[in-house]
Amino acid sequence: MDIRFIHAADLHLDTPFVGLSQLPPRIREQIQESTFQAYQRLIQLCIDEQVDFLLLAGDIYNSADRSLRAQLRFKEGLERLASCGISSYIIHGNHDPLDGYRARLTWPEQVHFFSGEEVESIPYRKNGRELARIYGISYPTHHVMDNLAIRFQREEHNSYAIGLLHSNVGGDTAHDNYAPCSMADLQRSGMDYWALGHIHVGQILRKDKPVIIYPGNLQGRSFKETGEKGCYLVEVDSVGKTSLSFRGLDVVRWFDSQMDLTICQTEQDLLDHLDREMDNWKQLVKGRSVIGRLRLKITEELAAILRKHNITHDLLDRYREIDTPFFWLQAIHVQVSSVLLEEDPFLLEMQTWVHRLKEEPQLLQELLQEASSPLRHEHRLGRKWVTWFGEGDRDWNWNEELERLLGHREKGEWKS
Repeated sequence: MDIRFIHAADLHLDTPFVGLSQLPPRIREQIQESTFQAYQRLIQLCIDEQVDFLLLAGDIYNSADRSLRAQLRFKEGLERLASCGISSYIIHGNHDPLDGYRARLTWPEQVHFFSGEEVESIPYRKNGRELARIYGISYPTHHVMDNLAIRFQREEHNSYAIGLLHSNVGGDTAHDNYAPCSMADLQRSGMDYWALGHIHVGQILRKDKPVIIYPGNLQGRSFKETGEKGCYLVEVDSVGKTSLSFRGLDVVRWFDSQMDLTICQTEQDLLDHLDREMDNWKQLVKGRSVIGRLRLKITEELAAILRKHNITHDLLDRYREIDTPFFWLQAIHVQVSSVLLEEDPFLLEMQTWVHRLKEEPQLLQELLQEASSPLRHEHRLGRKWVTWFGEGDRDWNWNEELERLLGHREKGEWKS
């Protein structure tokens, strides 16, 4: 049999990458171009590995109304493959259903798009011999809530059977529940390999027949899509044994690190830990560009110093390089151990007063008397309400209210 193919999904070409207006123009442009560059790497990998064919399991484009620019660049990549004798098998998913805009373009004969009506099967032949048969179905519209997997059924043939499906297997709550199905549905189909799309985190759901794989998306697009992104190179030997190899293709790597640094007492302690984390990012990406953010938990004392001297802004400057590949720390979120600090330093002052009033109850009465003095002496209705308040404060649980204020301190963070 001896087949080599690449399984990829969720290219999301032409992703708009909103919310990047504050980035330097050079970095913003590289991020906006990243989905196309990752696709170019995919095409080059197919050529370098001399694969027989490429499987694309849906969401080629980011929206149903894909731009002509995106369609042309996608076509150019497949034309490169066709010129090298590499076939392509493609389904459309919920982001790029068949009822969206599709330019009337001429595609190479080695490029195969599956319809959205019924599951189709297309044989792959090499030297006159059928080595594989690919089954697939596209989304005719955006909202496909039917179980498409149960429509797949292996036909009578001895070649390697591949199911190409854009689906939420097992009801992953992090993604929309389109074309939902179960593992049992996939196993009953008679497929040897399931080439899935839709879930952006790479997952090997099953290693044995049938092999069931989500490759994840090619390129991270936000802080929700961190870590290495890419595709799977799949090799099938003469007896049908399947071997898998993940290949990273992302151009820009997204990081979102949480660090408990309550052991840090000084600015130098903090710098040492952050330097090590930034070095770790650089080692992981192997020359790729980086955009990241940090979520730090630090002590109240160190947080006060950072806030007073605007140190988080200095840290951002320290970990920003606009060269290519760029390294960009987008934000630092600071959560304070035992105290909440917000953007307004008023909350820090309020926290200080809350502690003091708990320890000095008589001070609260003095402040109330001072604050209400103008009402008591200058306004008839004011005297009525001040008298009521003064009489009622004996029944008011001030300690409970102060505890409630202090109890909010763990919930906050400030961002730079």
